[in-house]
Amino acid sequence: ESKAPAESKQPATCTLVGHTLHISGPDFSCVLDPATGCIRDYRVKDRLLMERGPLLNYNRPYTDNDQCHKDEWTEKHLHSMKMSVKSMDWATENEALVITVRGIFSPAALDWGTNVAVTYHIWENGAISVSLQGDFYGTAPTELPKIGTQSYLPTDVQSIIYRGYGPGECYCDSKQAQSDGIWTADPETMGFSYSCPQENGNRTDVRWLVLTNGEGSGLSVAASRPIDMALRPYSDEMLQATSHHCDLIQDPNRL
Repeated sequence: ESKAPAESKQPATCTLVGHTLHISGPDFSCVLDPATGCIRDYRVKDRLLMERGPLLNYNRPYTDNDQCHKDEWTEKHLHSMKMSVKSMDWATENEALVITVRGIFSPAALDWGTNVAVTYHIWENGAISVSLQGDFYGTAPTELPKIGTQSYLPTDVQSIIYRGYGPGECYCDSKQAQSDGIWTADPETMGFSYSCPQENGNRTDVRWLVLTNGEGSGLSVAASRPIDMALRPYSDEMLQATSHHCDLIQDPNRL
């Protein structure tokens, strides 16, 4: 969940076109995908800054430490989980456009999942606050690799500045190897090349981050509590399916 800037006091406008909600302000536009409940095609001054996101995700490319859970996670089909939207409501509240998406996040043909509510507060300057809530039902795995989200960005991102542990890869159990501070990097240096591809490049206790392209425009993200974050040119599916780092193929269209 993130807070919108205090100066954002006017709500964005929205129009329902078919089943898709088109949202805009003076300089930005996006659509709310009725199938997944996520923001899609987020643009500022007609420049694409986010292809789609945030998408709820419980899975990750298995690490060496995940091998003891691999069979259960595969049996529970974490890799096939998708959001099925049941309702989408919107109204203007407290000087913001408020959109609430309710649905079920579950794997195909299995009897467990999460009842999910995603709430967006959107202002006319393009600021968006996102919160997610959920309750598990059925027989969920005893442990999950993560509870997080994924977003897909255009490949023209050239720089990232973030407040958190760095400058290198850092997880909650390896903080002593890094330092808490403000770090600047380019996307190519955010990952870690394990010989066997797996989850990598995490930064922990991140409070905020800024992603910019060569022209200095981009996205700013602020968290209401410290989060973990990674920026990679490879999809989770690519990392999971590939046995050697030299065989990885970057997606030419997105991060």
